[in-house]
Amino acid sequence: MGVLVHKDAAHPPETISSSTGRRRGLLLQLEKVLVGRMTHDELAALAHHHGGYLLTRHLLELGLSQRRICSLTREGVLARPRHGTYVPRGLWEHADAVQKHAILTRSVLERADDGAVATHQSAAALLGLDLWGTDLSLIHLARTDGRSGRHIAGVVWHEPDLRADDVTIAAGVPTVLPSIAALQIAAFTGVEQGVVALSSALRSRGTTEAELGEQVARFRSWAGAETVRQTVQLADGRLESAGEARSFVMFWRHGTDLPDLQVIIVDGHGRRVGRVDFEWTADRHVGEFDGLIKYGRLNPHLQDPGLGIVEEKLREDEVRDTWRGVSRWGWVDLHWSNQASTVARIEAARARSRRLYLPVA
Repeated sequence: MGVLVHKDAAHPPETISSSTGRRRGLLLQLEKVLVGRMTHDELAALAHHHGGYLLTRHLLELGLSQRRICSLTREGVLARPRHGTYVPRGLWEHADAVQKHAILTRSVLERADDGAVATHQSAAALLGLDLWGTDLSLIHLARTDGRSGRHIAGVVWHEPDLRADDVTIAAGVPTVLPSIAALQIAAFTGVEQGVVALSSALRSRGTTEAELGEQVARFRSWAGAETVRQTVQLADGRLESAGEARSFVMFWRHGTDLPDLQVIIVDGHGRRVGRVDFEWTADRHVGEFDGLIKYGRLNPHLQDPGLGIVEEKLREDEVRDTWRGVSRWGWVDLHWSNQASTVARIEAARARSRRLYLPVA
């Protein structure tokens, strides 16, 4: 049974790019499957092909009776996360929260009237942006034709000032652009969530600084416009994960000097030692969030964790041999209740590096 992985949650490999195309795919499947005789694996493959879900009408078109659909749900073959939306149980149980939200958003958009587009975190889930700390219990949509959205359970309709070129297609359904989705998250949720999403958009979705500047100017009348402005100032495509983005926001929030990002460390012979997440260059100190000093090769830790720990310790020693101190922190250190102590620990380590590694005046 195929399982969607996070990177492909917004882009199932065989998703058909329109409702018409999806329907054609369903009808083609009918030629291969005896009415009412579809196996569980065939059902799962078809759902994956369709974006992770099947609607009631799809199952009826495939020859399954309403009674048989109910039976498959009771037997645990199908999950029904929304009324009229079915997902093979194995696929649903293996999907993470963002993947599940993307599946449900696609299913709602298929049943919505023309002119509906995904916005906010629903668009971000479809686009494959990093998400942290966003509420995924509701689906966020807007209309581009000026009409009001019809009531759909679990759906929030927004009224942004959208133009035709603000909309793109992701996984066969319409969404706002990655940058707009990230700015909406910032305005709706906060700086930290916005920086996570926008850094992801800058890193991997072709968002440009010029595009951002134009959008911020357009949407300066939004509620939350100041939050959007601060998010744009902090977001950076060199923040390579949600953890790195949250770390950067933590430094800003607690008044710490903002570090340089993704710095390549070389030794006295010019040999590359590695690449670090953060460096306070003036302090001769580097920082790493929950990970490894990057060296531009496959991570051996995946095959042998014990050997990986040894190699990483050697890599850290090589960084220290360049007359730099090293700080590390992880997810637990980014919890709001621990951030002050995390920053204090890093500040103390930076001060120690200044004493140890800077020349005496």
